[in-house]
Amino acid sequence: MSNVGNYKINSCFTYFLHKQTVYNNNNIRTYVISYPNSSIEQKHKLYMRQLLKPTNQFLSIIHNTLDELGLIENKFIIIHVRYGDKFLLRNQEDVNSNHLSIIEKQILAFDSSQPILLISDNTIVKNIIVKKYPSIKTHFNEITHTGEGVKIETQALQNTMLDFYLFSLAAKILAFSVYSHGT
Repeated sequence: MSNVGNYKINSCFTYFLHKQTVYNNNNIRTYVISYPNSSIEQKHKLYMRQLLKPTNQFLSIIHNTLDELGLIENKFIIIHVRYGDKFLLRNQEDVNSNHLSIIEKQILAFDSSQPILLISDNTIVKNIIVKKYPSIKTHFNEITHTGEGVKIETQALQNTMLDFYLFSLAAKILAFSVYSHGT
């Protein structure tokens, strides 16, 4: 897959900024996820793949986790529920019943013969779902926010990376997020 530079994004972004509310001292508040407007060379893509490739020791952890959960690569579905920073960083336990209802409808729509792995940043949501649907598999490893300003514990980071690698081994991922930009 290749990225294609698109210089139109700069003028669209400027237009977007002009439409935002201006606060004290000429500040605006916005959240932006943007792709580069220049091509990324193949050598840089390969470098990043190599950098993110798990070590043999970590591959062993990944495969042991799959074994413990009774899952086979590319033969399971992941339901990813991202409740976000309020829970992960500040332990605020606001679980919305509408969110749970939406997730439940999707669970009921799945073919029950395919195993489901639940990955979430919210242990309360995990507990609610696996209690109601005991066939859904999950683990309760402590994870961490990988953004700025967070003291990262090694084990929590390893657990977070484990979840990321499990995503790459799923046949399908169904993601739910409290953020409009997704997860």
